[in-house]
Amino acid sequence: MAIEAWHSRWDALRSACEYRNASGRWAEGANKPPRFEIDPPATEREVVAVEEMLGCAIPTSFRKVLLEYSSRVCIEWALPEDVRPPETFRHVQAGECRWDLKALPELQKTHRDWIEHCFTGKQRPDWEKSPRHIAYDLVWHGKFAILENGTGDMIAIDVARTDRQPVVYLSHEDGVEHGYWLGSDFEDFVDRLSLLGCVGSEDWAFEPFLSGPRSLLVTNGENAKLWREWFGLQLPVGDVS
Repeated sequence: MAIEAWHSRWDALRSACEYRNASGRWAEGANKPPRFEIDPPATEREVVAVEEMLGCAIPTSFRKVLLEYSSRVCIEWALPEDVRPPETFRHVQAGECRWDLKALPELQKTHRDWIEHCFTGKQRPDWEKSPRHIAYDLVWHGKFAILENGTGDMIAIDVARTDRQPVVYLSHEDGVEHGYWLGSDFEDFVDRLSLLGCVGSEDWAFEPFLSGPRSLLVTNGENAKLWREWFGLQLPVGDVS
């Protein structure tokens, strides 16, 4: 189903935001409605132009979404300060789903800066890194960044693997979910995120919907069902088994 189902899920999310009186996200959006901005698909020429700037190909699944669905999506919502979800979801106060073809060069630069200046994966002259720290660093390597969240963490596609290109969480502050898989590829990630009302994109918001490093966002578990019921997210029939 995937891409063709997203529009109806955004409609369901709009209704849930109205039900919970959600606003836009971040300071400039606090007194505005949630954002649902979906641009037309990119052209092949536009994608190639960005790839030339990047010096590499955009991962296959992400490229497909850019060409067949939208070159830029910005969906953002936040719960009112006086609205508190059930304890299991106490950290889920906002949500977003964002990507932008034109922003990719700057995003990749930010990712490279993290690796060059912090997550080098090797010893530094001024500080002896433990094997654990080096292993933590290396999770940042071989990735293609697709989003930087408000904390400075990133969501990226693993482009070092030969069997698949999963979407992974990259923490810069020793987060528990560092390196966790969120989707089997970009399309699967957005599909799963849409079934959860675009919770996140911080690790603490994803936590109730992850059962392990390779679980992917769990959309048919008990927590997912409880969240949708509380949030008022009424998905089209057949979207979730």
